[in-house]
Amino acid sequence: MQDLFPFGLVITSTAERTIETAKIIAPDVSFESLEELYFPLDPQDRKRVGELLELGEEPLCEQLKFDTENAWQRYAEKAYKAIAKILEKSIAKNTLVVAHGNIINSLSLMLAVIGICVVLSLRLGKKEKVAQAV
Repeated sequence: MQDLFPFGLVITSTAERTIETAKIIAPDVSFESLEELYFPLDPQDRKRVGELLELGEEPLCEQLKFDTENAWQRYAEKAYKAIAKILEKSIAKNTLVVAHGNIINSLSLMLAVIGICVVLSLRLGKKEKVAQAV
Protein backbone atom coordinates (compact mmCIF):
# COMPACT_ATOMS: atom_id res chain seq x y z
CA MET A 1 0.00 0.00 0.00
CA GLN A 2 2.90 2.36 0.70
CA ASP A 3 3.79 2.11 -3.01
CA LEU A 4 0.29 3.27 -4.01
CA PHE A 5 0.07 6.06 -1.44
CA PRO A 6 3.39 7.43 -0.17
CA PHE A 7 2.37 8.31 3.37
CA GLY A 8 4.06 11.18 5.12
CA LEU A 9 2.34 10.54 8.43
CA VAL A 10 0.54 7.70 10.18
CA ILE A 11 -1.94 8.22 13.01
CA THR A 12 -3.02 5.20 15.07
CA SER A 13 -5.08 4.46 18.11
CA THR A 14 -3.12 3.33 21.15
CA ALA A 15 -4.26 -0.28 20.62
CA GLU A 16 -1.25 -2.50 20.09
CA ARG A 17 -2.77 -4.11 17.00
CA THR A 18 -3.19 -0.75 15.25
CA ILE A 19 0.40 0.22 15.96
CA GLU A 20 1.58 -3.16 14.63
CA THR A 21 -0.56 -2.71 11.50
CA ALA A 22 0.87 0.76 10.91
CA LYS A 23 4.42 -0.57 11.18
CA ILE A 24 3.64 -3.26 8.60
CA ILE A 25 1.98 -0.92 6.11
CA ALA A 26 4.34 2.04 6.46
CA PRO A 27 7.45 0.84 8.32
CA ASP A 28 9.58 3.89 7.54
CA VAL A 29 6.99 6.55 8.33
CA SER A 30 6.75 8.30 11.66
CA PHE A 31 3.50 7.85 13.50
CA GLU A 32 1.51 9.31 16.35
CA SER A 33 -0.83 7.32 18.58
CA LEU A 34 -3.98 8.89 19.96
CA GLU A 35 -5.86 7.61 22.99
CA GLU A 36 -8.96 9.35 21.58
CA LEU A 37 -9.03 6.80 18.74
CA TYR A 38 -9.01 3.87 21.14
CA PHE A 39 -11.80 4.68 23.58
CA PRO A 40 -13.62 7.77 24.87
CA LEU A 41 -11.67 9.76 27.46
CA ASP A 42 -14.81 10.89 29.29
CA PRO A 43 -15.78 8.26 31.94
CA GLN A 44 -19.52 8.45 31.22
CA ASP A 45 -19.00 8.18 27.47
CA ARG A 46 -16.51 5.35 28.04
CA LYS A 47 -19.17 3.43 29.97
CA ARG A 48 -21.90 4.06 27.39
CA VAL A 49 -19.70 3.27 24.38
CA GLY A 50 -18.59 0.09 26.18
CA GLU A 51 -22.24 -0.91 26.48
CA LEU A 52 -22.76 -0.25 22.78
CA LEU A 53 -19.75 -2.37 21.92
CA GLU A 54 -21.26 -5.24 23.89
CA LEU A 55 -23.89 -5.43 21.15
CA GLY A 56 -21.23 -7.27 19.16
CA GLU A 57 -20.01 -6.56 15.68
CA GLU A 58 -23.13 -4.69 14.64
CA PRO A 59 -22.80 -2.11 11.88
CA LEU A 60 -22.36 1.44 13.10
CA CYS A 61 -25.91 2.41 12.09
CA GLU A 62 -27.30 -0.36 14.32
CA GLN A 63 -25.19 0.63 17.31
CA LEU A 64 -26.24 4.25 16.94
CA LYS A 65 -29.91 3.29 17.27
CA PHE A 66 -29.18 2.40 20.90
CA ASP A 67 -27.08 5.49 21.62
CA THR A 68 -29.79 7.67 23.13
CA GLU A 69 -27.19 9.76 24.98
CA ASN A 70 -25.07 10.54 21.87
CA ALA A 71 -21.96 9.11 23.54
CA TRP A 72 -20.72 7.66 20.25
CA GLN A 73 -21.06 11.00 18.47
CA ARG A 74 -19.01 12.74 21.18
CA TYR A 75 -16.41 9.95 20.99
CA ALA A 76 -16.10 10.34 17.22
CA GLU A 77 -16.01 14.13 17.36
CA LYS A 78 -13.23 14.15 19.96
CA ALA A 79 -11.23 11.63 17.93
CA TYR A 80 -11.78 13.73 14.81
CA LYS A 81 -10.60 16.89 16.59
CA ALA A 82 -7.49 15.11 17.88
CA ILE A 83 -6.65 13.98 14.33
CA ALA A 84 -7.37 17.45 12.90
CA LYS A 85 -5.04 19.03 15.46
CA ILE A 86 -2.19 16.81 14.28
CA LEU A 87 -2.99 17.43 10.62
CA GLU A 88 -2.94 21.20 11.10
CA LYS A 89 0.72 20.96 12.09
CA SER A 90 1.67 18.34 9.49
CA ILE A 91 3.17 18.95 6.08
CA ALA A 92 2.42 15.38 4.97
CA LYS A 93 0.62 15.07 1.66
CA ASN A 94 -0.91 11.67 2.49
CA THR A 95 -1.91 10.50 5.94
CA LEU A 96 -2.86 7.00 7.00
CA VAL A 97 -5.21 6.59 9.96
CA VAL A 98 -5.29 3.14 11.54
CA ALA A 99 -7.98 2.35 14.11
CA HIS A 100 -10.41 -0.44 14.87
CA GLY A 101 -14.12 -1.17 14.97
CA ASN A 102 -16.84 1.32 14.24
CA ILE A 103 -14.76 4.33 15.25
CA ILE A 104 -12.97 4.04 11.92
CA ASN A 105 -16.33 3.98 10.14
CA SER A 106 -17.42 7.15 11.94
CA LEU A 107 -14.13 8.85 11.22
CA SER A 108 -14.11 7.81 7.57
CA LEU A 109 -17.17 9.93 7.00
CA MET A 110 -15.65 12.92 8.78
CA LEU A 111 -12.11 12.62 7.42
CA ALA A 112 -13.16 12.29 3.79
CA VAL A 113 -14.39 15.87 3.98
CA ILE A 114 -10.90 17.19 4.79
CA GLY A 115 -9.15 15.07 2.17
CA ILE A 116 -7.41 12.23 3.96
CA CYS A 117 -6.68 9.83 1.15
CA VAL A 118 -6.70 6.46 2.88
CA VAL A 119 -8.30 5.16 6.03
CA LEU A 120 -7.55 1.57 6.93
CA SER A 121 -9.88 -0.62 8.89
CA LEU A 122 -8.52 -3.98 9.92
CA ARG A 123 -10.67 -6.75 11.32
CA LEU A 124 -9.24 -10.11 12.22
CA GLY A 125 -11.77 -12.90 12.56
CA LYS A 126 -11.28 -16.61 13.01
CA LYS A 127 -10.67 -17.24 9.33
CA GLU A 128 -10.97 -13.84 7.76
CA LYS A 129 -8.72 -10.88 7.30
CA VAL A 130 -10.41 -7.89 5.76
CA ALA A 131 -8.77 -4.57 4.98
CA GLN A 132 -10.76 -1.67 3.60
CA ALA A 133 -9.30 1.35 1.91
CA VAL A 134 -11.71 4.26 1.74
